[in-house]
This record gives sequence, C-alpha cells and structure tokens, in this order.
Amino acid sequence: MIKLFVAGIPDNLQEIGLIELFSLHALVSSIRLVTDKHTGKCLGYGFIEVPDLAAANKAIDALNGLKVGTRKLEVKIAEERNKPVVKRPQERQVKRTAPVPPTPVQAKPVAEEVVVKEKSKRPRLKSS
Repeated sequence: MIKLFVAGIPDNLQEIGLIELFSLHALVSSIRLVTDKHTGKCLGYGFIEVPDLAAANKAIDALNGLKVGTRKLEVKIAEERNKPVVKRPQERQVKRTAPVPPTPVQAKPVAEEVVVKEKSKRPRLKSS
C-alpha cells in the first residue's frame, strides 16, 4: 500500500467526492480526512491509500495541481512519521586484559543488642 498526502481539499468536498476524483486514476483502498477536534470540520488535508506505486504515480500526475473549487490540490507520496531509526553499532576497540579477581569484603563487627523479654503471666482458664 502506498499512502498519498492530499492538501488543498476544499471545505465543501467530502470523502465520497474525493474518492470519486481519485478512483478515476487509481483504486482507492482507504481515505482519511483530518478534521478539527472541536468542530469536526475538515482541515483541508488528508491521506489516501492506493495499492501500488504505479497507481500512486498515475494519481499524482493527474491530480497534483488540479484546481478544485477555489483551491489547488497538492498530491504527493506521504512521508512516514516515526520511522524506526536503524542505528549502526559503534565500533570500539576493547582491550582484553586478564580479569581482576574481586577483593574479599571484610566483615565489619556489628554490635548486637540482646533484648530479653519477660513472659507475661496471664491467668489461664482451666477446662474441667
């Protein structure tokens, strides 16, 4: 799937109109118009998915710069956000040395406090 970024969408153009416009040039797999959270009004851009690169290029060639109403459409392949960054491991030279034996930990004398508690003498009930 190739995701296209579409900008310059007129306010009065709804999803179905955009699908009709794009389906003349490519098979539309999905569409998502970006809307305002509070008003629900389209912000003038969205994303359309087409099945392959050939269809994407055909739609871009046909619709990029097309004047719809008072606006001009801008259609391009969407850039992926939050791509995983592949980090190359840094080459380090590690010096190999003989392992250092751990030093024994000396026990510190601990002052122990012995507390002897007296047993409490409670009267017991004798059962008969």
